[in-house]
Amino acid sequence: MQHDVFGQMTSLNTQQGIQDWNAVQLGFLAHAAATPGHLSAVLTAEPEFAMGHAVKGMFYLLLGRRELFDVAHEAFAAAKQAADQGDISPREMLYVRALGHWLNGKPSQSVADMELVLDVCPEDPLAMKLSHAIRFVLGDSQGMRASIERILPCYAPDHPARGYLLGCHAFALEE
Repeated sequence: MQHDVFGQMTSLNTQQGIQDWNAVQLGFLAHAAATPGHLSAVLTAEPEFAMGHAVKGMFYLLLGRRELFDVAHEAFAAAKQAADQGDISPREMLYVRALGHWLNGKPSQSVADMELVLDVCPEDPLAMKLSHAIRFVLGDSQGMRASIERILPCYAPDHPARGYLLGCHAFALEE
């Protein structure tokens, strides 16, 4: 278990895995084109990282392309297998569960799972951004704003994701 760049515990075991995972999260927050490559590196180095597989599936679903649903289902199967075989945190299990809900046609329940993560770990910018993004897909601009404003006080000026949070807040206000 190691802490990521945002202070969140992960079930990653290697320094390279955590470095690549940090790049995945920062890339997702910044909409960086290199994000899939970093995620591939994480899952190649640590194929037992259930949360990584779950996030991969959610990333594919966010693309909104029907032909990618099979890949998301494969990611969910890998996430469940890794979760069953490994020692993962309740937070990481909520990411796996969120993917399962979305694949079962319940994206609002996926949002609820990300909000559960934020109840316990409000400074988890990955959960913040996934909740925000899924709500955007659902057309829930009021929920986007409420979610961001609920955790805004938890992000100190020196939090490494504060700028991304403020960007999401500005977007929600615009919506």
